[in-house]
Amino acid sequence: MKKHLKHHFWKNTARTLICTLLLSTTVPTVAQAGGLTEAPPAGAAGAVGGAGAGATVPAAPGTLLSKSPVTDAIPGLGNAFRITYASTTTEGDPTTVTGFLIEPTTAWQGPGPQPTLVMAPGTRGQAEICGPSGARSLIGDFDPKYGSLNINYELPQAYAAAAKGLRVVMTDYMGLQPHAAQIHRYVNTLDAAHAVLDAGRAALKAGDLPPNSPILFYGYSQGGGAVAAAAENLPDYAPDLNLKGSFAGAPPADLQEVIPVIDGTAIMGVLAYALGGMRIRDHAAYEAVVKYFNPHGLEVIDQVAHTCVPDMAARFGFKSTREFTTDGSNFADIMAREPEVRAYLERQRIGKKPLSTPMLVVSGRYDDIVPFAQARTMAENFCKSGGQVFFFTDETLPVPGGIGVNHLAPKSNTWQRAMDYLIGRLDPAQEVPVNCGAF
Repeated sequence: MKKHLKHHFWKNTARTLICTLLLSTTVPTVAQAGGLTEAPPAGAAGAVGGAGAGATVPAAPGTLLSKSPVTDAIPGLGNAFRITYASTTTEGDPTTVTGFLIEPTTAWQGPGPQPTLVMAPGTRGQAEICGPSGARSLIGDFDPKYGSLNINYELPQAYAAAAKGLRVVMTDYMGLQPHAAQIHRYVNTLDAAHAVLDAGRAALKAGDLPPNSPILFYGYSQGGGAVAAAAENLPDYAPDLNLKGSFAGAPPADLQEVIPVIDGTAIMGVLAYALGGMRIRDHAAYEAVVKYFNPHGLEVIDQVAHTCVPDMAARFGFKSTREFTTDGSNFADIMAREPEVRAYLERQRIGKKPLSTPMLVVSGRYDDIVPFAQARTMAENFCKSGGQVFFFTDETLPVPGGIGVNHLAPKSNTWQRAMDYLIGRLDPAQEVPVNCGAF
């Protein structure tokens, strides 16, 4: 028995380490804390404005509230700034969001005026330290109190885009910053959409650019959902933005389809992220779930709120939500029983509004975290409402174990395809590729 338990422990530990390494393979090693210095905070010398992150401010959505240089950023790859900007929650309440901006040192050689690329990050966690702009040197950080490890694994792509001459802004989303007004509501559709759209507005203001300057959206995984949500909400929320095109990779568009797949994988802890976010204002749905939870399950919701993805995967990877309930039900079982939960998840579904701008959607046929079928359905729904959509299927062969290989591989495989597609949308002479009805 002891031999079996020991084997089981090391098997799970190895699988979790593999997943964590996969998340960070494209990121430079985090420098030692002693060699790093914090960028000037909002309101300090060199900053514009002085509103604190998460504070309630009487400012129009997209207003730039602060801009301070990242003095310890990687040199020679662009001039980086941390920004704070005004936005609006799902409920219409004013809030502030943080992020970072890279002004390229490479001249834009593409068609038309220099574009601004808004990057919506993939899942980072729920702790305040997890936001991309909160990372030291924009690379990473560690909170010894909770063991939270922030790895800005999409920073290389942000710099790669800047090397092409694109201005790049990456949002932290709402709640992923120190002293945030509320916890990050993971995969809350309108929160994410507003954060992305207002990042675009703020980035233009940060560069003193005309409001009709070209904007592009890029996002994968959580970011893919945020981009798709932003694009479909553009006409209602930010019609002033001149969005030319979007890339939405592996979007979790229908959470009712995602939940059964992600449960038991390396990052199953994201289900607790979603519950923690529900607890803030969606009380009926939250209570409909946690009435089934045992004390351990309730503790997990509180514990993951202080984690970023690498440490969350190390602590909770490959568990089943059956371990968290009094009757052995998993999250999918509860969802099937509880109409309040299904109604909440339906409110988050993406693809219910028509697109007004072109979009490339990518999904891996064997994605082991965010299932292929629901991403394709989102693209089909956009097509049915008249959207200009191209859907691309990544055919990476299946790798068993729920470690996320088939979720992460398409991101690397399609980076150049995504950039070529987005830059192509800036050329009015280039035909928009559409394959609606053929995927």
